[in-house]
Amino acid sequence: MLSPPAYHGIPSPSGSRSPSPGHRARALALAPVPVAIAACAACLCAYLRGVLPCAAFGTASGTGPEEGEVLSEMVGWGVVVLAWSRGWGGWRGGGNGWRETAGEEEEEVGRVAPAVVLVLVSSAYQAEVGPVWLIPALPPLVLAAEAHLRPDASLRAARLRLVAMAIAALLALLPLFALRYWGATELARSALPAAALLAVAMLVLAGVLAWQLVTYGTASVRVGWPAVLTGLIKGLSWCLTIQVASSTSWCLAPAIATFGLLASRDPAIHPSEWHALAASAAAFVALLQIGLFLPRTKGRLLLLGLALLPLGPAAVDVANVRRVRSYHLAAADHPVERLVRDARNGFHRMLERQSKTYSEAAAEYRRRYGADPPPGFEAWYGYAVEIGSPIIDEFDGIYRSLLPFWRLSGRDVAAQMAGARRLPSADLWTCTLSSATAVTNCTHPWRSFDRHYADMFNRLLGGLRQGVLPRDATFLINHLDEPAVMFPRSANPGKPATITSLAGRAAWDAVAWSCGVGKRRAPSEVETYGLPLVTNATEARDLCAHPEYARQHGLFVSPTSFRLIEGRVPVLSTGAPSTMADILFPSPAHVVEPEFRYDPSEPAVPWHRKRDALYWAGADTGGVVVGASEQDANRWRRFHRQRFVLRAQGVERPPGDRVYLSETAAGAVAPVSARFLNTHLYRRSAFRLLGRQPASASYDHKLAFDLDGNGISGRFPRLLASGSLVLKQVGGLLEWWNDDGGRGDDGRVRAWVHYVPVSMDMGELPELVHFLLETDKGRKLAREVAEEGRAWVAKAMREEDVRLWVWRLVLELARLTDPERGPLA
Repeated sequence: MLSPPAYHGIPSPSGSRSPSPGHRARALALAPVPVAIAACAACLCAYLRGVLPCAAFGTASGTGPEEGEVLSEMVGWGVVVLAWSRGWGGWRGGGNGWRETAGEEEEEVGRVAPAVVLVLVSSAYQAEVGPVWLIPALPPLVLAAEAHLRPDASLRAARLRLVAMAIAALLALLPLFALRYWGATELARSALPAAALLAVAMLVLAGVLAWQLVTYGTASVRVGWPAVLTGLIKGLSWCLTIQVASSTSWCLAPAIATFGLLASRDPAIHPSEWHALAASAAAFVALLQIGLFLPRTKGRLLLLGLALLPLGPAAVDVANVRRVRSYHLAAADHPVERLVRDARNGFHRMLERQSKTYSEAAAEYRRRYGADPPPGFEAWYGYAVEIGSPIIDEFDGIYRSLLPFWRLSGRDVAAQMAGARRLPSADLWTCTLSSATAVTNCTHPWRSFDRHYADMFNRLLGGLRQGVLPRDATFLINHLDEPAVMFPRSANPGKPATITSLAGRAAWDAVAWSCGVGKRRAPSEVETYGLPLVTNATEARDLCAHPEYARQHGLFVSPTSFRLIEGRVPVLSTGAPSTMADILFPSPAHVVEPEFRYDPSEPAVPWHRKRDALYWAGADTGGVVVGASEQDANRWRRFHRQRFVLRAQGVERPPGDRVYLSETAAGAVAPVSARFLNTHLYRRSAFRLLGRQPASASYDHKLAFDLDGNGISGRFPRLLASGSLVLKQVGGLLEWWNDDGGRGDDGRVRAWVHYVPVSMDMGELPELVHFLLETDKGRKLAREVAEEGRAWVAKAMREEDVRLWVWRLVLELARLTDPERGPLA
């Protein structure tokens, strides 16, 4: 148990007198007051940065430290320098009514400088990165150094010489603090310590500010009253902290910072409401630690009142969580139950109607597409039977993407492809699959790395024996993540293709011009009680039925590298919205890139050991901010990934309140509006910077979220195979497994059977996560769908199944590009 320090004068090396005992006694007796003010100021600074809980103090801004934080740090350090130079608070000679000799000046350097250094390092770090999470570990280290360097303190700890040397080295950075004279020459010299302190702080912060301006433009730095007010409060907090720490113990500086860090922590960020209460208890312990370093005076009781700062929000959070948990449907069916039941029935009917013989498969092909199967179809069917594919007939996505090109002859298709390759900045690979060797080679005008396209085709089709492929197939592959092709507005089939760069520009009009106006959505057969649940996955992906997507997806708001080709050019892309003409094919990430494939050798996490939480972590891809205006700078809030993080963390609410479903006394289902979101069910805090996360990071969570980036998500098959329930946002890009044929049954992988779809709006997310994780019926359903998804990946999304799909595509492409083929009806 540590005992409070003894506060007695320090004999100076020159034998000069120390400050008067009466002044020192008065300063120490009042020490709890500036400590309390400094602690409150630390919490208020956090509130002004927008990180205090909205449950108790209003809606958090969520802008984080990047907007105005650097300026507030500079204002705060200006206050520190001004206070030091003017002698405010009694910590600059003359303010105490006694003058210092040279020895006493050296003594005060030893008392003040460490506290200043601690505050400076913490300030520079927080300005760019965020809170210093290791601050709670500093007091014992500082205490050990203090026991070695300050013989006046009775706090004795192990003498950590390395720590002592490190602090001594930091002290050497500020030697000019010893210049404290007030003559004419001395007055000029006394400005040197202030200039040195200001230079160190301002150089660091100005560098950060310049980097922000160069990288993000002037709109990224907000010059307004919040930054100025925060800076003034920071300066006050630092001045008081340095003053008290220099008169008592250096440990007060990190102890006060620890309390500010814990007391301003949003309870909603913790994994549960009990973790939030534990953080409040830790803040109280930090207060006790602060009291330990203060003299035994009645003023110490003031600090106990500060315990209400963290305890109040935590108590409100617990009450809100319990209120939301009371919303459930005991007797009535939840809409999700009906959607899962209907989807399962449709999925099983689809499986039962698959062709059982080659004759049936060929007849079904003719019935669906009005043409004979392509050459090589019989060998393809034989392989489907050999691998036990549960899907034989559902390849309508290939048919839909190739249908417009059937109206062109093979020579016309080749001419369109040659013209596209000549377009400036057309980022297209030309790949040729040899029918004799089954080897694929890809070339590009200026690139050398083909993102594993040739590797994938060679891995999947390289083992085909000679004669299985009827002829060579030549095709174009889009190098970029974004889609590439829109059919031209002109009906002239001979019009050459054009290319337009839409990077950083609104792209909705360019990709949705063919929609016209007034397309009506089909009514849902399932009552959703106002929740935007996805009742038809095909319609949810139909851009023409959802003009609101123009403001909800980064590809349409401000894409990263969108080069739009307008022409009748067959180009393979890994994903495309419903209005575009790209031919979809599997991403090489799912076949040859280990980081995107599920490793079955990893031990599976049993369902009962998975955490009751929704997990997502990813890069801020999906859009780019171009322009220096405030409107341009805020455009990122409409990107799909950023919108998800803002919504899932409660930083931004959807229009209106969040909607939950509850049951009335009469047993009827009724929507309930609430402002609260139980963010304990979401595993990441808003825009927390992390290192690269392992692929298995989501496996120990019951819910895993998936959504587009610049292009499709490469993780979807891996997440399905992990045994977690995948919640996937739909509405942006189609993928190769969306072979739905326009029937709304979502193709090879089915919504509500193998995964849970989430609308682009995401307004249903609070109720959906609450139902799946906090109700008995929802937890049972979540486990069933997760198991269905895992089993289906092992049965229908194996590498053999991807090979079957690509083989079918290549047969169609070989016929499409055959120079002897005429136009097909």
